[in-house]
Amino acid sequence: MQKGEASSSIDFTINEAGATVVSSTMNAIVTEINNQLSTQFSQQTAQGVLMNFNVPEKQAAELAEKIERSYVGNVVTINEIPDGMNNNMLPMFLTMAGYVGAMIGAMQLVGAFKASRGKASKTRLFIYVQLAALLIAVISSLVAVGVAYLIDKPSGDLFFSIVGQQILNYMVCFNFTAILIFLLGEGGMILNLPILLIQTIANGATITRDMMHLPYEWMSHISPMYYSVQAYFANLYGSISPSPYIWSMVAVGAVSMLINMAIVAFIQKPMPGQVSETEVKKNAAEITA
Repeated sequence: MQKGEASSSIDFTINEAGATVVSSTMNAIVTEINNQLSTQFSQQTAQGVLMNFNVPEKQAAELAEKIERSYVGNVVTINEIPDGMNNNMLPMFLTMAGYVGAMIGAMQLVGAFKASRGKASKTRLFIYVQLAALLIAVISSLVAVGVAYLIDKPSGDLFFSIVGQQILNYMVCFNFTAILIFLLGEGGMILNLPILLIQTIANGATITRDMMHLPYEWMSHISPMYYSVQAYFANLYGSISPSPYIWSMVAVGAVSMLINMAIVAFIQKPMPGQVSETEVKKNAAEITA
């Protein structure tokens, strides 16, 4: 203003590949800032300021008009997401589809595990449960990602990475939700429902971890949904690698599987007549001898 230069601007950079509340709030804040600055740069205000520097009134009026037209507030959007809630919420939709399917699958497969005790060892039955879950994960992930491509049309070169993440998401969520079902049976399914509802807030799709109340923030650190949503944002729309979130999902899944193995080994009681793998091999050796 003092030099009478005709060019001044402020660039506001907004990252859309993140929580919805953050990007929408930033847009509202930027609009308000631009409106306030435009008002402050009005002709009367600028003219008064210039006159305080002993600029002649006529020249001050001309410079003030020039200053009024010179301010530009630029909004620079990075990692832009295509218009439509279907695009903005795709990471959450894919994650929730996998989680809910895994939760129902855990109830069915753990029920089959308990119903089959006595027909095979606990170790073999547990392996069968994991293999069945993996088969379901592959088929359901192909279907889910296929539907996503029909509706949202992500980049074609991301297909296999999205399918791979969805398979991982299913297996991690399966073992995560199976913990309570292995422990409590059908009662564990009832407890899984409020945990699912908490994760819909704690997954970071609408608000960031920094904005969450303490219980939701705690949940986000162990939630497979949080890491899956953030990985999808990074993979689909972001400019950063999803690897840290993928490895966090792997860690949650590995810990969950170890807990399930411990429950099966030490808490699940063998059914009458159930034999262990060791006993089967011992009996087979005796028969052969």
